[in-house]
Amino acid sequence: MGDYPNAISNHEQVAVMSGWNDDNEKRQVEGLRKAYEQRGVQGYWEQEWEAAKGSRQYYRQAKIEFHLGHTNEAFSLLKQSYESNQRSGGWYLPDLYTLLTDEVWDGVHKDPRYKDLLDKLGFSQVMPRLKE
Repeated sequence: MGDYPNAISNHEQVAVMSGWNDDNEKRQVEGLRKAYEQRGVQGYWEQEWEAAKGSRQYYRQAKIEFHLGHTNEAFSLLKQSYESNQRSGGWYLPDLYTLLTDEVWDGVHKDPRYKDLLDKLGFSQVMPRLKE
């Protein structure tokens, strides 16, 4: 939502309250804080990419790539998320089911690749297809 310092603090608080406050988590939070302080929003997302690259968290990686301005790469990762039917956080729904509610994708609702993903996920069977 644009409030990066507060987001970093909240990330840290969640880590502490959840018992995830190991050295790796501390380094990640401090890395985000330092990257944001030195390079602003771009630095924040570059640091997020460093933490996410190499993982198989395709939806998370897609969001990061989109924030970095790499739209084609983001859609490629969304496709990988769809093809692998990824789920996270113990949810039974695939990560892609947040395509309609995640504000990250608000600017691409008219992109044919976005519409194609909604169709593949079955949204067009229960709601009208997004117009051009």
